[in-house]
This record gives sequence, structure tokens and C-alpha cells, in this order.
Amino acid sequence: MSPDLVNHFYEIVEQKETEKKSYLLKAGKICQNVYYIKKGLIRCYLKGKEEEEITTWFMKEGDIIMLPASLYKQSRNRQYIQCLEKCELFYISRSQLDSIYEHYPEFNLTGRLITQKYNALLSRYNYITRIRRMEERYRHFLDHFPDLANRVPAKAIASFLGMSVYHFSRLRHAGHKSNHCQPQ
Repeated sequence: MSPDLVNHFYEIVEQKETEKKSYLLKAGKICQNVYYIKKGLIRCYLKGKEEEEITTWFMKEGDIIMLPASLYKQSRNRQYIQCLEKCELFYISRSQLDSIYEHYPEFNLTGRLITQKYNALLSRYNYITRIRRMEERYRHFLDHFPDLANRVPAKAIASFLGMSVYHFSRLRHAGHKSNHCQPQ
């Protein structure tokens, strides 16, 4: 990024600290900001039948979080963005992001690289949901997201993997790398 763009970021970026279990966004609201996670862990989830939580995404330090469809179309979203830990965040608004793209064309490359990174991550997340056997889903999660295994509550991992907490607990204790994932 050019020195002008870097300086512009320093002028507009805001900082926010959140508490564990707090929300950046709730279902029915419109995503207005793009967040960079300096410290902490965040999850996205939907509410399914009987209000059960269905985890769709985890983000941690160094990640960017937003709900693209809601942000770009300014439409109400169906997901919640919840902090699983205390978080330190940097953020800009959608209008600031649009202004950066307009006034700093070089940022289009950065935006494309970020989009590619998260499309690859989404592909990896989607692959997990297509694995038929629970044991294989769990092993894939441990192999590809080992840093999350000890930070994310068991209930959220089970939901993400599409299984009950009971089945998740059985897998974890059945010797499938049980030392990697302890309940919180």
C-alpha cells in the first residue's frame, strides 16, 4: 500500500474492545462495519429450529470479519457475530471502505487477495459439512484448524461439525486426538 493509503487508514480506523460473549452483530440487523481481529476469537452462527445455534464460521487474530451479503447489499442478515473471548478489534465502516476503493485503486488488489483468502477458507469450511462420517469431520477439523480446538467451546465445535455435543464428546474421548480438544 502506498504511504498515502497507509496514512488514510491511520486517520479513519477505529478501535474497539469487547467482552466475552458480547455481540458485534445480531440477526435482523444490517452489517455496517468491516472488522480486523487484533486479539480474540469470534464465531458466526444462525438460529435453527427450536432456536438451536448452528455455528457457521470461526475467526481469530489476523482475520477480517463481516457479513458480505449484508454489508454490500445493506440487507438484514440472519446471522449473529459473537465474541467467544475478549477481543481487540480495528474497524472501518462500509462507506469508508467504498471510499478507499474509489480513491485508492491500488486497494482493489488488496481486496481481491483478501477475497481469495476467505473464499479458500470458506471452501475448507464447506468441505467439512459434506463429509459423511462424523469421525472424518472431526479429524478434518483437527487437521485443518488445530489452533481452534482448544479455544472454541465444545458446543460450538459440535454445532459447526453438524453433530450433537454428545456425539462430539464421544469422538473426542474415543481417542481421536483427544488431547487436542478439551471442553471449556
